[in-house]
Amino acid sequence: MDDIKKWIYMLLSIKFILIVLPLLLLFLLIIFIFMLFSDPTEGLEAKYIPVFYYEAKSRDIDWSILMAYTYQKNDAEDVDTYKIKTAADNIQYYKEQEGNTQGALSILLDSKIKAFSVIKSAEEFKAFFEPFFFEHRFPLHVFDSYFMQDTYGVENDLWTKPHNGVDISGNQGLTLFPVTRSEVVKINTVGAGGNAVTLQDLEHPEIKYYYAHLSEFGPHIELGKVVDLKDIVGFVGSTGNSTGPHLHFMIFVEGEHTDPFFMLEVWEEFDYYYERNDPAEWAKRNYIYPEADFYVSGTEEVGNTVHIYDRSDHDDTVDLEYHYRVITPGGSKTTYSSDDFSLSLSSEGRYQIKLSITDGNGFTDSFTKTLYPTEPPEEDDDDDDEEEGDQGD
Repeated sequence: MDDIKKWIYMLLSIKFILIVLPLLLLFLLIIFIFMLFSDPTEGLEAKYIPVFYYEAKSRDIDWSILMAYTYQKNDAEDVDTYKIKTAADNIQYYKEQEGNTQGALSILLDSKIKAFSVIKSAEEFKAFFEPFFFEHRFPLHVFDSYFMQDTYGVENDLWTKPHNGVDISGNQGLTLFPVTRSEVVKINTVGAGGNAVTLQDLEHPEIKYYYAHLSEFGPHIELGKVVDLKDIVGFVGSTGNSTGPHLHFMIFVEGEHTDPFFMLEVWEEFDYYYERNDPAEWAKRNYIYPEADFYVSGTEEVGNTVHIYDRSDHDDTVDLEYHYRVITPGGSKTTYSSDDFSLSLSSEGRYQIKLSITDGNGFTDSFTKTLYPTEPPEEDDDDDDEEEGDQGD
């Protein structure tokens, strides 16, 4: 009888191994594939990324741990600034009590397995974000007037295949900047992208950034030259295959283009956050006096007079010296030393307006705007004439 039981147990064990073990392996394989192809940004809101980073930094904890723990404890749609700060306080407290992050997470989650899961999720966040996180900025000045929409992968009458970048529409002549410290590796002047530049990330050379449809290149754009965050890549335009002034922006990772929209949102949010909360970091990416950029009011037509003025709201105790330099289409140069003046646009072509601001400590910032005045349309008394209009994005 005992021998029969042994044989039954053995057969059951073999059956278990042959049936259950493959199912277990299949289950693990499915989890691995899901983790491999899952999008780490799914459910995240760009506006909270700077909050995670700064709340973690101020408490000397890892931002990726804070992010992973917060999303472990809360549904993505419920995450807000208060919950992020509360999570950061809790991690900081128990980390000091336990002496390490894993011990703190084990207490907070009441489970070593959940703590391990948070650490693995944090590693995914870090692998995805870190190449794009630090020493980056938005490619335009965030206080300029522009409109960004997620056009990556979109198919319509404008594109014969899915769109491979994100379009940022803005007035012709808006200044464009490198999103990070980069080397100029390619310059194009013909083709669908018109005037286009490719920059290679110096810290992560597998990443490249592509700017297309520029009206003209910036003074720092030369093959092999290294550009920093405050250098000028060029100016928004409509060269190449374009229906209106805009920047076509792409990110390539190891030669393959990827959706840049979320990172653009993150850089935009970081720039806003720096301006409000961290002037030193803002100054690395932007001007010392970002609010001292200037406006041009007027219709920018030939024969029109435009008013150029400082839009600053800076401390009145700061003594700033203004020097405007206007270069006309004919090449003549005029200098103005006041914070506002009027300019008559007497001819077609490019007007370049350069503003230098110097403070009492000897710091100088420079701003450039480009105007392309056009001849105003003549009034036509013939109602039968067909009206023509430009098509824009």
